[in-house]
Amino acid sequence: MTTSGLPRTTPGAGSRTPAGEPIPGAPSRALRLRAAAGWLRFMHRAERDLRGATDGPTGRDVRAEASLAETKT
Repeated sequence: MTTSGLPRTTPGAGSRTPAGEPIPGAPSRALRLRAAAGWLRFMHRAERDLRGATDGPTGRDVRAEASLAETKT
């Protein structure tokens, strides 16, 4: 029994791009790292805003104080 209908391949000869060569059109590693850092800053800022923007361990509500200062002027 033969398998002549199957294409012949060389073992170990994959079609993957070597690690040193970037895929055309893909963002660079530096750009991906910068984007990830920006996303983390965004998420931390959003989390802080959801908590009420308290000023550290004292628990002061910075937004409430700012709105009071605006009404006094």
